[in-house]
Amino acid sequence: MSLRIKYWVIILSIHIVLVILCYRLLCEQKWLFIASEVLILISLYFSYLLYNALIRPIDLMNMGSNAIRDRDFSVKFLPTASKEMNNLIDIYNSMIDTLGQERTTAQEQSIFLENLISISPIGMIILDFDGRIEIINKTARQLLDQKNDIKGMELSKLIHPVISSLLKLKAGQSMILKADVNKKYRCQVSRIVHKGFLRKFILIEDLTADLLNSEKEAYGKIIRMMAHEVNNSMGAVNSI
Repeated sequence: MSLRIKYWVIILSIHIVLVILCYRLLCEQKWLFIASEVLILISLYFSYLLYNALIRPIDLMNMGSNAIRDRDFSVKFLPTASKEMNNLIDIYNSMIDTLGQERTTAQEQSIFLENLISISPIGMIILDFDGRIEIINKTARQLLDQKNDIKGMELSKLIHPVISSLLKLKAGQSMILKADVNKKYRCQVSRIVHKGFLRKFILIEDLTADLLNSEKEAYGKIIRMMAHEVNNSMGAVNSI
């Protein structure tokens, strides 16, 4: 039985008893009986006002709690004639505004991070507690030569030359791994808080182009030095 029904059952029961008592005691005195009935009607009216002052705030709290439970932060209440109820309504509306703003901010940050991860030139992999792939961006799939959707798979089941060495890395470690003679990757393993939980986070960076550029620059310096020495020697020979 709800609190509203209990309230009206008690109020009506009391007033019915009063009506019966007034009738038995004042049935011969009509004016006193009519006056007592008027007082009973006035008492019912004040009981209704008391109901609005006490029970209605509870109904508003129930409606507000249901809205929060359903994550509907658009439900707000208008001010009433009761000062106490207006204080409750102001607190509720302020809380709803704060929750709605926080949810919007969290959603914007989540979308921003997802877009940032997806377009990052560095491969990113986030694992769950069981070592399964929860998030992997396009760059990581390309570096690991994975064309199909591998979300939910264990990292150890992927077929790639660097996987076995990558699984041996612990959180905080970084290492340059060779995929073949021409490809080298810098792999780093760390932990990050994601959705309130600590997750394993893997970064994979392709160093092939950087190494080729470094080797090209090194060979260019050697060739320039050799050409300089040969020109000096040829200049001396030509002078002789």
